[in-house]
Amino acid sequence: MTLDVQRMRAIQSARDFLRGLLDPAKTQRVPSKIREEARRILKHYPEPYWIDDKLPKESCELREEDAGFCGKERKSHRDEL
Repeated sequence: MTLDVQRMRAIQSARDFLRGLLDPAKTQRVPSKIREEARRILKHYPEPYWIDDKLPKESCELREEDAGFCGKERKSHRDEL
């Protein structure tokens, strides 16, 4: 059974992976079409504050150590695009 904590970590990891694809310093040999696709996906990717609104309160209490959810991070990735 997948827990909310595991789902949130997967979402956060996927966001970090996509952001990494946009950074040529981190991913030097990524084709431009892949970078464009990552940018397109991130444009509509859920922000941590949006996810917070969808989670049961108990999930946030279990995940206090997880930055990026339950109101701990409000920075928009759109600023980076």
